[in-house]
Amino acid sequence: MFISVWSINNGRCHGGAVPKMKHFKQNILMKTRCLPVVTAVVFSLLIGQFTVLAQAQRGGQRLRSQPPAVTSVVQQALLEALTGPDGEYVAYAEYAAIIEKFGEVQPYASIIHAEERHIAALKRQFEVRGLTVPENPYLGKIQVPATLEEAAEQGVAAEERNVALYDQLLTQVKDQPGLVKVFTHLQFASREHHLPAFKAALAKGGQLEPGEFTCGMGGSQQRGGPPPWAGGRGQGLGRGSCCGACLDGATPQAGAGFRYGRGQGRGVAAQLQGR
Repeated sequence: MFISVWSINNGRCHGGAVPKMKHFKQNILMKTRCLPVVTAVVFSLLIGQFTVLAQAQRGGQRLRSQPPAVTSVVQQALLEALTGPDGEYVAYAEYAAIIEKFGEVQPYASIIHAEERHIAALKRQFEVRGLTVPENPYLGKIQVPATLEEAAEQGVAAEERNVALYDQLLTQVKDQPGLVKVFTHLQFASREHHLPAFKAALAKGGQLEPGEFTCGMGGSQQRGGPPPWAGGRGQGLGRGSCCGACLDGATPQAGAGFRYGRGQGRGVAAQLQGR
């Protein structure tokens, strides 16, 4: 905005064109009267500019904090991953029922904690989109196999279906980077850790001995070494007994926290939230 030159007329300050020379001396003498007025005008203009900038910044923050777009395809993909017949809820219910019948046998005693983390990661995706998180409809309704060998055989088939499920879902959510990241990590855990563990258990008559369930049973990882997407070693208390992916779900854990190397793994946890 342009501010015209201030001049004096009858001892008062006012805005106008450049004063004539005959008034110049008078303006010099009276400049102290004009200065407070000019200062007030300039100050009000600066306040106005700061107000506009602050409003624009708040508007940008609101725009950035908007939840990811929710379409019927995205909502159905989330429901399928969590509550579908090959999803995370049914896997958790199956492993919980097997543990209830046969005790804390491996690999179920370790993998069930991974399923808790998978579920937490998917619930987070519901929440950030403002969707209602459904309850687990499979709890208490699982028919447990008669033997651990049959259970391991079913575990192999279930993890294979789970991997195939994420292949299908990933093609449906290509425009959702956060969801793609979560689905990819969950699929990795099923393919590279859970499936090989159940195959190993099946080969040994249905269960593994304590300590036999190690990281990277699929051949791609070794204990203590996170996968490329893990974002480095975890830090914190305790020694993980299930090696991160099992997959380290949505929040860091401490103690016997199923982490890579030692303690809580922030890298995996943050990425599973899809941020």
